[in-house]
Amino acid sequence: MALIDVKNKVIHCHIVYYGTAMSGRTTNLVYIHKNTRIESISSIDVAKHPYTIHFYCVHPETVRGYQIYFHVSTNPGVLINDKERKSIIKQADGVVIVIDSRRGKINENKLAIKEMKSAMKLYNKGIENFPIVMQYNKQDFPDALSFDELNKRFNLYNWSHVEAIATSGVGVLETYSIICEKIINKL
Repeated sequence: MALIDVKNKVIHCHIVYYGTAMSGRTTNLVYIHKNTRIESISSIDVAKHPYTIHFYCVHPETVRGYQIYFHVSTNPGVLINDKERKSIIKQADGVVIVIDSRRGKINENKLAIKEMKSAMKLYNKGIENFPIVMQYNKQDFPDALSFDELNKRFNLYNWSHVEAIATSGVGVLETYSIICEKIINKL
């Protein structure tokens, strides 16, 4: 749930980029960090939170006179601590599911979605109405599944979806803009 600071007229929202190890979550965040208005970036403690990054962006528009801050983070990709991976969903106001489009990653992607759905259920977040965007990353790989095939396999709730090549920025800011808009519409 968004944190509202009435005194300073700020709403803090949290976006989680969720997916398997090496799916491109961190690459997305680095690209967003380089190409949006950033106020701060926290240090990354790899020993405590493997492969986790967190920063926040100031949204250019206000909502009912309140400035919107989007805190952006990613789940640890390595399956070290299932409880820790799920706990990041607790604070989420929106989720981007980063799907590795390569044919050999189908089962890992399915597991990540199942895990995310389990975490949402654990924290009483209704998956049907929650702001979620599917990003089909690594579309430049020769063994990438087609956009339509990915949608049939993974997008069972008809979430918004974007094709991406995070290493070159294709689809990254589009995905980020869509999830921001979905969260703002829920405020």
